[in-house]
Formats: sequence, structure tokens, C-alpha cells
Amino acid sequence: MSSPRACLVLTVAALLAASLGACGDPVKPAPVQPATPHDSPVPAPVPAKTPAEPAKAPETVLATYDRGLDYLLSIQKDGVWFAKEGVPSTAYSAIAAAALFERPGGLREKDKAIANKAIDALLAEVDTDGSIKNAQAPNYTVSVVVMALTASGRADAKSAIAKCAEKLRTFQFLERDNSTYGGIGYGSDKTRSDLSNTQFALASLRAAGVSEDDPAMKAALDFLNRTQNRKENETAGEPAEWKDKDGKTYVRANDGGANYRPGDSKAGFDERPDGTRTLKSYGSMTYALLRCYHLAGLPASDGRVKSAVEWISKNWELSKNPGMPEKMQFAALYYMYATMGKTLPLAGIDTIDVGGKKIDWRTELAAHLAKLQQPDGSWVNSQESKWDEGNPIVATSFALTALSACKR
Repeated sequence: MSSPRACLVLTVAALLAASLGACGDPVKPAPVQPATPHDSPVPAPVPAKTPAEPAKAPETVLATYDRGLDYLLSIQKDGVWFAKEGVPSTAYSAIAAAALFERPGGLREKDKAIANKAIDALLAEVDTDGSIKNAQAPNYTVSVVVMALTASGRADAKSAIAKCAEKLRTFQFLERDNSTYGGIGYGSDKTRSDLSNTQFALASLRAAGVSEDDPAMKAALDFLNRTQNRKENETAGEPAEWKDKDGKTYVRANDGGANYRPGDSKAGFDERPDGTRTLKSYGSMTYALLRCYHLAGLPASDGRVKSAVEWISKNWELSKNPGMPEKMQFAALYYMYATMGKTLPLAGIDTIDVGGKKIDWRTELAAHLAKLQQPDGSWVNSQESKWDEGNPIVATSFALTALSACKR
């Protein structure tokens, strides 16, 4: 749960294109040495190599959430989280701050002072044009800042949110001859867009008050249609196949799942006898696709939505990123959990039909995350650190995003 020079996640500030972009090109994550609250920076705890033992008595979702939240609070200083000692990270700070406000039951009284400091710090990083100062992955960084500011509900953040939303619009590809028309990329790169960046941008635009009928959403649908492995999405004038630099031909499959961008799947391909390569769908991007379809206003009855839901039902899996090859099966796991937690409630899905059996995904996801939680309350992808998920700030923030959807 491609390209970060930085899952989610999202990496940005040498973080989110690796992590929040948790399905793009890898970026070398910065070493993490967060700081203790109101004290001098100290090294972050060394992540355990294996998940913590399950509790003897199951915890409530809120108890699990609060343990993770307490961990994040233990490594911040005055509302700021750090990429490494002495180097504050706007992206880390935004995803961690959002977890304070998205807590089931609301912001804790004891956390209000730190939460306000976190929002003050984020507001100070918003430039006059809505960009974020010194952001290395502009789209991801602006997007997660918008999500944190909107989650705070602070009236004094409205102007900054509006500026950031306008900045996000500038990252969308609107040249009709571009193969990724309608999508959004890193913002620092005008060569192509991808589904992970597009998901973050569309979610942030909607959070900022942009309507599903907005031209940006309508254009995004063109891009989303091309990322889905669904033959019915092919229309006259739209590419139905893609070639790589070696002349190999790629075509979409027909299973309803999603690719990273048109003609490119991080899950790889199946090769036909004639040499044509069929792009493979995978979990983290299929959840992202389903979320984007709903953000763009497609109803549950739409065939594109139904096909994505059917793929999820046939490939329901929490222990790995379904569809990924074995050597990458654990990549982007926490990105996937976070996207799942945002997507399924938006789609109005309470149960997943798995082989004729109704699965309560909230119960399963909450129990799974509880088992993965470390003794100090954090989460970390100990199987695969790719896309910055070996960083406990990123993995913990993603886990909390997922858990926030599990509390009934």
C-alpha cells in the first residue's frame, strides 16, 4: 500500500515520494532521528525486526490508536517531526499532525497544545503561491499539508488551504496530446503523471472544497480510465497499447484492477506467446483507483467501480500487497492499509465478499494492525523498507490513517 525521488507515505522532503508515493519510483529515504517533545533531538528507536506478539486480550481500536499516537508524540518537538537530527520535515509533520485530528472520538484534550503548534508550523511553510517551501516532491507535500490543515478545522487555515488547492491544480496534465492527460505527477516533473500522486491531489482538492463536478475532476476521469485494466475503458482515440524503449508492447489486462500509470505497472506483466506483455493489477493502486473514482463522483453502480470492487474481492489480502511479485509482495503495505481505510468507507463498503463469505474488513484490518504494532506503539514495515515504510513516522502515520476508519 515509477518514481519517488520520493506509498505513503507518502517519500517527501526525501520522504513522501518514497513513501506517500508508495507505489512509484524509489527514492533514498533520509535517516530518521526524530526529537523528543520539548527537548533536544535524540535518535529514534531502532525498529524491531519482527512484529510484536499479539496482546493476550484484544485491545479496542481506540486503545491501539492511542498507543500509536503516543509514540508519534514522543518523537516530536513543539509540533514538528524530523527527517533526521536537526532537520524538520514538513511532510512528516503533516502526516503525523493529521493523525492527531483524525483520532476516533476526536482530538484529545491533552494533545491540543501540540496539535495547534503543529498547524502553526505547517502554516508557516505555505508560501504565497500555495507551494510548500523547499519541498522535494511538491504534489505530495502540498497534498498532505492540505489534509492536515483541513482536518484541524482551524478558521485561520482557510486562506492557506485555498492557495494550496490552486497550486495543486497547476500540477495536473491538461495537454490533450500527453498520454497521461488528466493525471497529476510529482509537480517537479512535467513529463508524466501517476495514480498515486493523482490520488493524493484529488483527495486534497475535495477536502479543500472542490466539487466532484469541477473540470479538474472531469479531466482526472480520463486518466483514471486509462490506468484501469478493463477493456471496456478503451475508447476511440485513446491509447490501447504502449511500447517501452526496447520496442516491447504492453497492453492492459481485463480484471478490473489498476496500474501505476498508463502502460506501467509496478507489479510487472504477464508475457503472451507473441511477446505482448499484459500489465498486472495490484492492491495498493486498485484501492487508489477506487477512491479516485468516488472522489470524481462515479456511483457504485458504474461498471468501472464495480470492476475495481470485484478485483478487490477476488484478491482480498492483508499480509501482503496482492498482485505484487513475490520479491515485492510486502512493498507499500502501509500505504495500502491507509488507502484501504480511506477508500472503503467512501465507497460505502462495510463487508468484502470473499469466495461467497462476507468479511468485515474493519474488524480484520484492526486486528491485523494490532498484531503488527511494536511494543513502543509504533509500526514499521520490517519486511520491506522500500518507499520509506521502514521509517516508523511514515508507517505509524499510515497505520493510524487505516485504524481511524475501523472504529465504529
